[in-house]
Amino acid sequence: MNNPFDYIEEFLAGELSIKEHAQFEKALLKDANLRDEVDMVKQMELFAQRKADNKDAIDVVNVVMEEGKRIEEGKRKGNAVIKAVIAVVMLSLLILASYVYFSQETKEVNHEELFAEYFEVPEMAIITKGESQDSILQIAQALFNNKEYNKSLVEFEKLNITDEIELYRAINNQMLNEPETSIEILNTIQNKSNDIYWFTALAYLQIGDTENARVWLVKIDNKSVHYKKSQSLIKEL
Repeated sequence: MNNPFDYIEEFLAGELSIKEHAQFEKALLKDANLRDEVDMVKQMELFAQRKADNKDAIDVVNVVMEEGKRIEEGKRKGNAVIKAVIAVVMLSLLILASYVYFSQETKEVNHEELFAEYFEVPEMAIITKGESQDSILQIAQALFNNKEYNKSLVEFEKLNITDEIELYRAINNQMLNEPETSIEILNTIQNKSNDIYWFTALAYLQIGDTENARVWLVKIDNKSVHYKKSQSLIKEL
């Protein structure tokens, strides 16, 4: 093994033969600069693995490693040169870390796709019984469950206001792509519930208001059927 510096990546990947591995280990014991560079390359590879979902991070790490190797070729006679190369590569790694961090922090959220992924229309059951309102409610229910939202909304408008009716009226407006109206309705409901929090958050998501969507998502408690989805959605936002 003429130059152990040329075998660092193979050593870390476990690709050296038994003889070469023994020679490399021996060189490590004797050369502090080699140990420093092995540690540096190992850290860079671990960083790239942790950011495996970011192709730009992996590409830049590979470029930096290749550049460091190129600079070293024919220039390893002095310790100062080796230390300078390591310093440059480590600085590049720090810059890359900052780049990945801020690129993730400012990632663009596709509100339309998230809304389609998380929004599910609940089936409407008979939620009240009552006198002349009963037949109207049954018609509204049938139309809503049949996805005839323009017609069901007309029937909802005829009903006496209750929290349950207002919730479904709000959802009805969401299905008609009227999230602003849905938000207005939901905000008038006095007795808030996890259902109200969930559909209010989705209405804000529908209009692209990430901040307010988060505000309502964090209100959902861990006993709610919406809790797991709310936590998942918070992470995506």
